[in-house]
Amino acid sequence: ETKDAIDCSSFSQRLFIKAYDLYLERTAQKQCSSKLTELFTNEEHLTEGDLLFFGEDQLNVVHVGVYLHNNKFVHATSQKVDGEAGVKISDLKHPYWAGKLISAGRRKAN
Repeated sequence: ETKDAIDCSSFSQRLFIKAYDLYLERTAQKQCSSKLTELFTNEEHLTEGDLLFFGEDQLNVVHVGVYLHNNKFVHATSQKVDGEAGVKISDLKHPYWAGKLISAGRRKAN
C-alpha cells in the first residue's frame, strides 16, 4: 500500500479516489461484489474507467485493473507476463489476461 510496493486493489482504489473522487473497497473481491459495481461481461461495452476483474469466477476474484481504451488496461501486478512487474499498462487481448478475465464492472457514484 505504499509507493514502493502496491497491490492491484490498492492501486485501483487510489486511482479512483484521485481521478474520479469515488471510493473503492480495499480488495479486488470486494470491489467486484460491491453493490456499487454494476457487472457486465460484454467487452464491447467497455469504457475508460471500467474495472476489470480476473480470477476463476466472481467468487474467486484475485486481480483487478482499470480499463483505458483500445483493449489496454492499467494495473499493479507481480506477473511478468508481458514484460516487467509493477504498475503497468497491459493488453486485454494478451492470452494470459484474456484467459483470466471473468467480468468487468462500472462503478456507480457512492
